[in-house]
Amino acid sequence: MAANFDTTLPGLSSGKYDLSISAYGVTAERLEKVDFASYLAGGSGLAVAAGNPEELSLTDQSVCGKKVAVQMGTLQALTQLPDLSAECEEAGKPEIDVHMYPTQSDANLALTAGRVDGTCADSISLTYQGLLANNEFELAPGPEYDPQPTAIALPKGSALTAPVAEAAKQVIDSPVYDQINAKWHIPDSAKISPEEVLDHSAITD
Repeated sequence: MAANFDTTLPGLSSGKYDLSISAYGVTAERLEKVDFASYLAGGSGLAVAAGNPEELSLTDQSVCGKKVAVQMGTLQALTQLPDLSAECEEAGKPEIDVHMYPTQSDANLALTAGRVDGTCADSISLTYQGLLANNEFELAPGPEYDPQPTAIALPKGSALTAPVAEAAKQVIDSPVYDQINAKWHIPDSAKISPEEVLDHSAITD
């Protein structure tokens, strides 16, 4: 069933959902509450109007004082944009003007309508969404911000974690993985190995 992103992890913890698939970034805090089976590795990106007229980037404080849309409950909304905004203030620049939206589609619409200067989300998803929007927006240049595994979320200790992880491993270890990635314009840099599906030992924050 469809649900607002910010309700999905609490829904898993309460037993409302058996699993959730929504490009979850794996964090230490989330690992305390739910299980993850990874299938990609990527970071956050900033989508901007075609041609990037404001010359924005997530890595050079050019977003300080700018209006940035984000989906409620995401890693970008809860952690990354607040951290970037704090860095702006520490540098004596205005904080980021964050605009929260219930869905990423709403955030993207705010960008194409000119209500915000950019939107921050998973870089892979934003790239593809820009293509679907007839290239009305594009990913700003620069390295991905805070790259980490992207995963399926399940209730902590769920009996489904092992079979879901095994299914992911089989897909990753087959030609289908490359076919899926090519279809959705996912770069090779985002691919992971079967061994990385359940290995989140490198996650520290």
